[in-house]
Amino acid sequence: MPAAFRDGTINHNDRNLDNVIFRGGRAVALIDFDRASPGSAVWDVACAARLWAPLRDERDVPDALRGGSLDRLRTFVDAYGLAKSDRERMIDALVHTHDWCCRIVRDAVGAGHEPFGRMWHHGGERRADRTRQWITSHGEQMRAVLGLR
Repeated sequence: MPAAFRDGTINHNDRNLDNVIFRGGRAVALIDFDRASPGSAVWDVACAARLWAPLRDERDVPDALRGGSLDRLRTFVDAYGLAKSDRERMIDALVHTHDWCCRIVRDAVGAGHEPFGRMWHHGGERRADRTRQWITSHGEQMRAVLGLR
């Protein structure tokens, strides 16, 4: 990850829902630490919020979640307790976390990882492009909902 987003905190870096164990509707454990590395709270929140809000084109959001991504972003960031001074950096980190994740997937596809290859070649690359576009075009809305404007 970019040096600007490292402060000595150890990050999981892959907080997608597949890596969280739920019991009774509550998250109770985080698994799969193969991407763990030095990072920061800013990077950690950006990685997780991007997937959990989710921050992506509405075409790629489940019907039940459409229209609420920005409100969920605010809830996520507030619940995490991310300081107001770090929220601007978190928004900046979103595109970096997305690009970082896509690089990992592209590298795996290039190395012959079949499950990633199926996902990437059957719409994943297009979804990734739409997600990047959504993140870069919604910066002002994210700043507003996080109380930065």
